[in-house]
Amino acid sequence: MCACGKTDGGNIDHINETIVLEEATEDKNGLAYDQCTVCGYNGNPYVIPATDHSHNYPNTWTYDNSHHWHECTCGDRSDETWHTMGSWVTSKYPTATSAGSRERTCTVCDFKEIGGVIPALTEQVVVIFDSQGGSLVADKTIDNGSKVDKPTDPTKEGYSFIGWYTSTDYINEWKFASSIYESMTLYAKWEIDPGLVFEISIENDGNGTGKASPTTASEGTEISLSYTANEGYKFKEWQVISGGVSIVDNKFTMPANPVVVKAVFEVIEVIPETYAVTVQNDGNGTGSANPASASAGTEISLSYTANEGYKFKQWQVVNGGVSIVDNKFTMPANAVVVKAIFEKKWKSYQKPML
Repeated sequence: MCACGKTDGGNIDHINETIVLEEATEDKNGLAYDQCTVCGYNGNPYVIPATDHSHNYPNTWTYDNSHHWHECTCGDRSDETWHTMGSWVTSKYPTATSAGSRERTCTVCDFKEIGGVIPALTEQVVVIFDSQGGSLVADKTIDNGSKVDKPTDPTKEGYSFIGWYTSTDYINEWKFASSIYESMTLYAKWEIDPGLVFEISIENDGNGTGKASPTTASEGTEISLSYTANEGYKFKEWQVISGGVSIVDNKFTMPANPVVVKAVFEVIEVIPETYAVTVQNDGNGTGSANPASASAGTEISLSYTANEGYKFKQWQVVNGGVSIVDNKFTMPANAVVVKAIFEKKWKSYQKPML
């Protein structure tokens, strides 16, 4: 027995401390054993589980040919997105005997795209000015590697000229201080003159009329529509013939072009007035009408059931002014009251003396 009060061997409680042989990390388990602080008895080694991983993303970007992202030491990615490429920059200028090259860099990370070969210099290049519907601007032929002079601004009715751009997406405006090494086309960019007004035309289907207020307007103006239906008709809808507008609550916002809408009407459905058919009885049977109420012009059918010992005699028109033929009449434009009249059945020896 040692000073701890126990003897060496299994299934005994020593006064232990943990001896770590290998610390656990995020990537792998550790190893340790327990040792009695009094007698020095060593327990069996056991595993210390790997610690929980907490992502740590650096500020620097990792990237490939298409994307960039922040990457943890474990390989997990955060903020991954497509490259945002800047403008092409000439990295090697062409000469008469060799081609040049250009490159562009992502505006977020350090990814650099190499490409866009600039052909070897020819003696001259052509710059085409596409005015996009504006006044004609002549093409210019210049020496390769030189700069083209900015032409007189073109004009276009209802529009203001903004500048010359390298494509019709109008992202990159051409800098006339730049040298030109190949033939190219420049495109005019325009903005609508805010003072320009367009017409609003209203068509009708002949069953009513529609109006617009105002009847001419500039882009962005709110247009109010109104209508008047002819007798017997009601307004159905506005139909956009041209102009590409969306009409909500009889209003739309004026675009930068003329608009044509049509007022469409529909017939008001008239629900005819109905009148009651009342059938009275004399107590010797019952009568009924089908239907029991109807509009003028409807055919009414009458039926009866005589009490025992009685038979049907006739229909009596109390009011309503109808003519009953074969237990039927045509409904007038007023209520009708008829009465079923019955008479007693007499056996031959019971018939009253005349």
